[in-house]
Amino acid sequence: VFPVKLTAISKAGCKDSVIKNVIVNPLPATSFTANPVCWKSPLEFKNETQIKTGAIQTYNWNLGDGTNSIDINPKKIYEKPGKYEVTLVAISNKGCRKDTTKEVEVRTLPMANFTFQDVCVNAPASFTNNSILEGEYLNYFWSFGDTATSTVQDPVHSYINAGKYAVRLTASTDLGCKD
Repeated sequence: VFPVKLTAISKAGCKDSVIKNVIVNPLPATSFTANPVCWKSPLEFKNETQIKTGAIQTYNWNLGDGTNSIDINPKKIYEKPGKYEVTLVAISNKGCRKDTTKEVEVRTLPMANFTFQDVCVNAPASFTNNSILEGEYLNYFWSFGDTATSTVQDPVHSYINAGKYAVRLTASTDLGCKD
């Protein structure tokens, strides 16, 4: 609260004054966090907005892909990987408005794929890893369907019993996205 005084003086020297209190309301300290996620996973926004006095009346989010939200802490599954400019606008119960914009990231998923040739019992089966992801390092985990596993990119494995085996390859990025 700031007291403001106005004094009026006429040409004849008469004067009068008035004092009125001016209230200056604080702006919201708008802030949020959103940790990077893998594509097809919900990106969770954590609203960290604060205000010294009063209350926040409204939150408006522009989620960077043409969609909006009025939730305090929205969750969003983006239609494609990439980086998005997200803006949070906070409006106090006194009409004071503040916004902040941050870039959030939705990471690309790897595409796990492999080829192999059928083999005879005790013959080495070669597995060719065809997994792809541009620009990131991939880790591999193979499960050969007979309790054996490997983390080699292109493993060789021998089966001691005839039959059909469900071979599974999981490709994961160093950032935790996997297929």
